[in-house]
Amino acid sequence: MVNKIKAIFAAIGSIGVLMFVVSCFLWIFTNYPGPAIEFFIVSWFAYWGYKAYKYFLVKFEKDSKDEQINS
Repeated sequence: MVNKIKAIFAAIGSIGVLMFVVSCFLWIFTNYPGPAIEFFIVSWFAYWGYKAYKYFLVKFEKDSKDEQINS
């Protein structure tokens, strides 16, 4: 019974946090549309650049392990 009550309050809290985040995004987009869009575009490119960096880091690590050292 106690776990059900905790789960109900956790669900209500999660919905409240989600509503707060959505209202923050709406406030930012209505008051500062240009800088907000620019920030999200830059963040998107930075995110994909970091993913590409990690991909190639793993790929080059595998390639360097596969090379045979001739001495």
